[in-house]
Amino acid sequence: HDTTASAICWALYNLARHAHFQERCRQEVMELMQDQAESEITCFSYTENIDYGAFLEGVNGLFGDSHTYWQLLVQLANGTHVPATIGLLGQAAGLVPFTLEVKDNQPNSPTKMYSAHSAFRGVLFGGMTRLASSDQNFSFSYTENIDYGAFLEGVNGLFGDSQAHTYWQLLVQLANGTHVPANVGLLGQAAGLVPFTLEVKDNQPNSPTKMYSAHSAFRGVLFGGMTRLASSDQNFSFSYTENIDYGAFLEGVNGLFGDSQAHTYWRLLVQLANGTHVPANVGISCYIPRDSEVVILNYTTW
Repeated sequence: HDTTASAICWALYNLARHAHFQERCRQEVMELMQDQAESEITCFSYTENIDYGAFLEGVNGLFGDSHTYWQLLVQLANGTHVPATIGLLGQAAGLVPFTLEVKDNQPNSPTKMYSAHSAFRGVLFGGMTRLASSDQNFSFSYTENIDYGAFLEGVNGLFGDSQAHTYWQLLVQLANGTHVPANVGLLGQAAGLVPFTLEVKDNQPNSPTKMYSAHSAFRGVLFGGMTRLASSDQNFSFSYTENIDYGAFLEGVNGLFGDSQAHTYWRLLVQLANGTHVPANVGISCYIPRDSEVVILNYTTW
């Protein structure tokens, strides 16, 4: 191992000293890989990024460096390749500056202003995490919430208190200087519950459709509403697995599970105003029920 390591280090050292040889090696690798079919992609590597999730670093042993990266493209119907707007992004695409204003409304405690940066198309959580790691005068804490994800609990050591009815509210400043509540993000308030109907159709002999009155948090996801229902109604239960592509992946409802050999699964549908049932475009961990909407869990085949 020592001999191999020494040889590799010496080779890399000389390549770094002689950029033209390094470029020739790179070009040769690129030429060998450019004709590979999709099925020949044998390995890839990534890191977990606070802004984007899985951050693509290398494919088939070829890694990006300071000026090269793996870009994710999609092919349109006309054959044109365009950058994907989400996914395994291979480029941070710079940082977006913003000002974070902290108003704790405590006696003799002035408003604090911080210069912060979020990644391009990155979320506020990433910008706050970056700020906390670079500025010792800022800190925050949160919990994972079934309805909203990261739920802000405290800033700079000051925490919300359910008995005192205090919390950290997320606001944004408009161009005219007005402050308005953000409609997404690290929310500190459930803002009430949204009622919806959960319809379970298991399509089994002599098994009628079941209807449940359920509630999700305001702007909360279906997963939270189903979890709340399961804890309050012994006649409803569900199970799921964590899937790297979809999040919470519904496996079973009321003891009936999908079966890969029988080609059965639970499909998520929503009812339109005209009564038509259509597939939801996201899963239970992303879908946000609307007020008084009918959401259907339909046991079917593929």
